[in-house]
Amino acid sequence: MMHPIPRYRFGARRSAPFPVHLTAFVMYLAGLATALAGAAVWAAGQGTTGTAEGLPPELVAAGTAGAVVLLVDAVCWWLLARFLQQGRRWARVLVLALSGLALLALAGRAYWSGPGLPTLAPLALPVAFLVLLNTTPSRTFFRQHR
Repeated sequence: MMHPIPRYRFGARRSAPFPVHLTAFVMYLAGLATALAGAAVWAAGQGTTGTAEGLPPELVAAGTAGAVVLLVDAVCWWLLARFLQQGRRWARVLVLALSGLALLALAGRAYWSGPGLPTLAPLALPVAFLVLLNTTPSRTFFRQHR
């Protein structure tokens, strides 16, 4: 007598695995820090902090332009983090490529800057992104979302 194969009631995994969520969370925080920096630059340029009094209008305009660039950068961080959570392969490839380029730039800067005590802080995010997005659950998740 044959027994029917029980049906698996739960579908395939729909949400991203922990390494992808952690990467996106860190990217959301980086976007928030960038947005706050943009707001601080804008506030300083407008004189609301008491630092812009007596500044030429060109410097105030440059501060406003810098604030806009920082806010656009923050939106890029947030969008890229959201696309990672959705399983977009191009977002993973872009984050990995930019992390690799950041490591190359840091290595070049350490080589060309001469003797001195190098800091390891700029290595933290690129290395973390490279490690987290290359774990087996992350690769499987992005492979399933075509």
